[in-house]
Amino acid sequence: MSEIGNFLDGRKFLTGSPFRSGYFITVSLIGLASIGFMVFIIQQHRRVLTTNYVIVLCSMIGGQTIYQWLRSLRYFRRIRELFSQAEISHGGTSDSIELALRVAAGAIVDILFYTSGMTLFSLFLIMWLLERLEQLK
Repeated sequence: MSEIGNFLDGRKFLTGSPFRSGYFITVSLIGLASIGFMVFIIQQHRRVLTTNYVIVLCSMIGGQTIYQWLRSLRYFRRIRELFSQAEISHGGTSDSIELALRVAAGAIVDILFYTSGMTLFSLFLIMWLLERLEQLK
């Protein structure tokens, strides 16, 4: 357990809301920024984008970002349930159970960070391509 240290905000992340964690709030803000950036791209390039492209952007990027975020909240709820069950049934959690749940929670945050970051990167690429397309017209 000493190798992990205070990995992902310690026990408070496993016992309370994920919004008490600075890591989760940061990742959530990156996802929110990607959705806002998607709306900005649609507004800036509405002359080039047809309705079909807007629908694809909103469903593929916006929908997937929201879906991943809601799914991570569901997983965090399950991790909190497992943590509280372990505390109730054993009168406290063993170090190995707590460590496994903290690593699982950390993996969820890392995956959410990766998907949000790649979405944001993809949106920058889409914006650059749309600007090039407008220059060609």
